[in-house]
Amino acid sequence: ARVEIVAPPSLANVRAQITDIAPTVAAALGLPALAEATGKPLGEFEADAVLLLFLDGFGYVRYSEALGASLIPNLAALPEPLLGLTMYPPSTRVGTAALLTGAPPQVTGVDGRAIRSTATETIFDLADAFGLRVVAVEGEALAFNLRAAETELSGDRDGNGSTDDNVLANALSVLAGGMPDLLFVHFHGIDDAGHTYGPGAPEEEDTIRRVDAAVGQILAQVPHDTLVIIFADHGMHLVTGEGRYGNHGNLIERDMLIPIIITQR
Repeated sequence: ARVEIVAPPSLANVRAQITDIAPTVAAALGLPALAEATGKPLGEFEADAVLLLFLDGFGYVRYSEALGASLIPNLAALPEPLLGLTMYPPSTRVGTAALLTGAPPQVTGVDGRAIRSTATETIFDLADAFGLRVVAVEGEALAFNLRAAETELSGDRDGNGSTDDNVLANALSVLAGGMPDLLFVHFHGIDDAGHTYGPGAPEEEDTIRRVDAAVGQILAQVPHDTLVIIFADHGMHLVTGEGRYGNHGNLIERDMLIPIIITQR
């Protein structure tokens, strides 16, 4: 009969939402506003190209912990992230729909983990309509429909239990062939390790180190006048009981708060 919600103090420091990413990309590339976006550009940027680095499951709280533990020297060298808010429920498909369209779930229709696509205009649709080249480098399979993009599925070609090294190789290969107008690179490893071992486990920390190193390698190859946006789709909280593992989807700080790092190369 009664629900009480207490907002955490950190909510007062939120400066961005995941829906602001697509409008920021559109403005930087000189494109018109997305049809149904509710988000706003996170600054006045002009760039020849945009790189979106998607660090799945690396929420703001975990980013802050990793920063304090010196796990992320490459990310630490970048501008301080904006404290961002993802969409509820915090999951990859809901977050991906929001970041690509600039619109919330009530607009995109993506309000749960079972929905893989949206009819709402995405930043990929918009860029493609204006003749820009869009490339998306993914892991084993598409978590979400990335229409209007040239998609590279990386898989686990070396059988080491991770797709991140193959995502890195494919991203570097794309850059070696010439930076597209919009490059989207999705690392899944932090989310995978968080689910399996829980945030803070040695295996998860090793994955964070490897993803940070991969970010450094990619940034070293990005051409001049590229706008780089590094972000997460959601965070992760620890679940204890029968074993130790992580999960997300709750209306809590660890799941809902995300870092959004913006830097101009």
